[in-house]
Amino acid sequence: MDIVSYLKEKAKKNLESKKRTQEAYDQGLKEITDLLNSGEALSTTPSYERYEYDSPSDEEIRKSAEDELKGYLLGNENAIKNEYAEREKELSANKESSKNLFDESSRKLKETYEATSEALSNDALKRGLARSSIALGGQIAASKAYNDSTASLVSEYNRKIGEIDDELAGLNTELAGALDSFRIDYAAKLTQRINELKSEREKNEKEAIKYNNELLEKEYKEKNSAWNQKSSKEQKADKEAYEKALYDKMNEVLSSLPIDQAKRMFSENNKLFRDNLGDVYYYALYMRFN
Repeated sequence: MDIVSYLKEKAKKNLESKKRTQEAYDQGLKEITDLLNSGEALSTTPSYERYEYDSPSDEEIRKSAEDELKGYLLGNENAIKNEYAEREKELSANKESSKNLFDESSRKLKETYEATSEALSNDALKRGLARSSIALGGQIAASKAYNDSTASLVSEYNRKIGEIDDELAGLNTELAGALDSFRIDYAAKLTQRINELKSEREKNEKEAIKYNNELLEKEYKEKNSAWNQKSSKEQKADKEAYEKALYDKMNEVLSSLPIDQAKRMFSENNKLFRDNLGDVYYYALYMRFN
């Protein structure tokens, strides 16, 4: 291993060692403060389990509300889309029907015209008027009637198809508008549900605090009652036992740390040690860790 790699590895190990030491320092201090806060060193009465309410975050509340309304959202969106799909299908069917009707009507007009033209020609031949102006006039009149009827049929067909195409073109705009309108309603419903869930969270938090405060008050009363029922001699013995238990925990924590960290903890938290230990126990620690 070259010198650079060696120094990097050494620095890494030193950093990890410092991290472990700091974690031990923090954990030890926590154990001491937990013991002080709980009063277990002195307690001869039961402690009641606190209610831990796992308060959801705003993001968790939003996701919960969205999950609740997911079926409502998808169901209504699909219903709107299906409605417009049916209308599109109906219009397309009408367009196809109009085309078929136009083709059929065009065929019949042509057949009628051809039959009329043939009948006029046959009649003119029988009368010997095939080349006369009368025969020509009849053919012109039949042709004009056919052309006029065809033009009228085409015009009516184009009008119907134009109306259907306009409706088809407008469907997408209508669909987008219907979906936008629904989504505005959905957003309002979602916001309302989020606010309801936030109110529930606030209510549960308050109930948890109230419940835990009631337990704390109950514990305090029971401990105070138990303490007052003891003789002065028993109270003194309990205080001494309490102080000894605190000293043992403090000494255990400090002794578990490297000496420099133990001295740092004693120095940085000197008020905690001084306020909770009598002279004998305090100076016993002071002589070792000051």
